[in-house]
Amino acid sequence: MLKAESISVMRNGQAVLDNASVDIRPGCLHVILGPNGAGKTSLLKALTGLTRVDSGRVLLHGEKVQSYSISERSLLMSVLLQEQSLDFPFKVRDVVSMGAYPVNATLLQMDSVVQQAMAALEIEHLAERNYTALSGGEKQRTHVARLLVQTTADTRYVLLDEPLKAIDLKHQVALMQQFRAMANQGKAVLLVLHDLTLAAQFADSITLMDKGRIIKTGSVEQVMQPDILSTVFQTPINATQAMGHTLFFVHSI
Repeated sequence: MLKAESISVMRNGQAVLDNASVDIRPGCLHVILGPNGAGKTSLLKALTGLTRVDSGRVLLHGEKVQSYSISERSLLMSVLLQEQSLDFPFKVRDVVSMGAYPVNATLLQMDSVVQQAMAALEIEHLAERNYTALSGGEKQRTHVARLLVQTTADTRYVLLDEPLKAIDLKHQVALMQQFRAMANQGKAVLLVLHDLTLAAQFADSITLMDKGRIIKTGSVEQVMQPDILSTVFQTPINATQAMGHTLFFVHSI
């Protein structure tokens, strides 16, 4: 299990995380929601060991996460951060192949995995294109494909910060189905999202954050109540049922 126990992170004298606790369990698709500046990215980075906590602790299989080397963590975790800095004109196929760096496999095996990942994200036609010439959504799908290459049978945790950013609706749904399938296969999947409806449709559990604190963690039904969401997002949010799903919308005056 991957868990944070009462962690706090300070930046310039301000708490970007304040006494936050969360468990990321195998077989569960866990979504973090909250407004900008809520601490969602800080929590994800702390869980991966990329950010050191000022108090509390992050445990990976019962040991402090930073007691694992980066290479050990990269085998247990696949991580996609919000900001991807890549300005060199690599071909898309080469960017996707970068996910194979921590994986022990032959070139022939990895070539097949790379091809499968590009097919899953529908970017095979972009394989020979320069990454820098892509649209924002195409770049994002390229990075998610890279994460799929890194994700092997031994990967236990898959953590992504705003993976749907700049991606069109069709591919958003396809990606959420991909993440749902990973969780169904026994992996612990953690997503930072902004789309309330997709979160409600696919998540097993929700963590709602605001101002560095965890407001509520639990099932979709427990957390995604319109009154709670309206308070956290500071705008009137309503919900309705359609075709077996809960849809969330802002009630304009």
